Amino acid sequence: MSLGRWLPLFGLVALGLAGCAPKPTATEQPAAKSADPGRALTVLQQNQEAMAALKSYQAQCVTKVEKEGEPTSYLYSLLAAEKPNKMRYDAWPMKSPPTGSRPTEVAYVTIATDGKDQYNQFGKEYMKTSNAGAESLSTFEEPWVGFFTKSQSILGRMDQIREGGGSSEATIGADETVDGTPCDVVTVTDKATNGEVTQEVTKTYWIGKNDHLVRKQAVNVKSTGPGDKAPKSLQAMATISQIVADKELQGQAFSYAPPTGVTLRKPDAGRPPVLANGSSAPDFTVQDAQGKPVRLSGFRGKVVVIDFWASWCGPCKESMPHTQSVAKKLAAEGLPVVVLAVDDGEDRGGFDAWLKDNSALYPNLVFLHSTEEISHRLYRVTGIPTQFILDKAGIVRKSFVGFGGPTDDLEKAVRSALAG
Repeated sequence: MSLGRWLPLFGLVALGLAGCAPKPTATEQPAAKSADPGRALTVLQQNQEAMAALKSYQAQCVTKVEKEGEPTSYLYSLLAAEKPNKMRYDAWPMKSPPTGSRPTEVAYVTIATDGKDQYNQFGKEYMKTSNAGAESLSTFEEPWVGFFTKSQSILGRMDQIREGGGSSEATIGADETVDGTPCDVVTVTDKATNGEVTQEVTKTYWIGKNDHLVRKQAVNVKSTGPGDKAPKSLQAMATISQIVADKELQGQAFSYAPPTGVTLRKPDAGRPPVLANGSSAPDFTVQDAQGKPVRLSGFRGKVVVIDFWASWCGPCKESMPHTQSVAKKLAAEGLPVVVLAVDDGEDRGGFDAWLKDNSALYPNLVFLHSTEEISHRLYRVTGIPTQFILDKAGIVRKSFVGFGGPTDDLEKAVRSALAG
């Protein structure tokens, strides 16, 4: 089963969508919204503070996705998390509704870190890396965000969208009950335009009145544009249950041992370092979000930042807000700079699905896709994220591998390339 099919559920979003999904059933329809954004923001603030105050968190989540012309699909996931930086996440894509108990088969996705070492398992392979810190710990689309950092919370995400130039507004609806828990119902609507495509993402959250933790989330993604250029829409419903907060967790809760049949993904042997500074950047052609070809050499005369990434890569996603802030600052000064965020090697479905929910956060990045592994073949990349800064003549002036937190290195490198 392709991981890309399920990435919208993990990053919010990760499915290749074929069309508009049916409307939710009557029991899943969000309550009518009222004109009280102040109250809505108060509820989201309470949620942010409640998640930040927790020492540990455990829960299970079932996400239901409906797509026109395809069978209904499901994702069953489990999370155990402990501050400051321990986590175990397991997920199983399913064709039929889960029973509510842990599946007996091996999880398709596992992310486990004991605070020092991190293991990422996708399908039958796993990788081991050093833990990049709490800021990079996230799962896919389950609405248990905000445990590790406030910037990952619902309210923090709204702030990021606004800082990136998009709009994000919250409204509140009539109270409802989820599995016996009285809830406030808050709807957040994000809007942004990239090129000829306008995207609107609506998420409705059912948030417990007493503990301020999310119990359910409905998602509706709409994209509009000329002809068939706009990606299709999706609808999904995620329900969290069996929440256990602030229970002391044993160390084995975060341990990882590769299951039978799962093997270590070995790095390519003998590969030289990334393309050296002073080299002429190899030309390539990739596709943009609408499937149109984009050629690197078409940006001659501008300083180009090539950012190789993938939607399953935690550090890649963690680095994007910083890259966006630098790109936005340079654009505001009218400087000839373009940032090409190239998802290289992941299937198109995973790329499209992630983009549907996340492109609004990064209006100053140009998202591109390729399955040709140009990062490896042409630029000698062995790990992501990796960024290359090219001057106006297409010469590599600087490269950065990995992401250890925001610094002024990227901005300095771009300004140096602009100065020649």
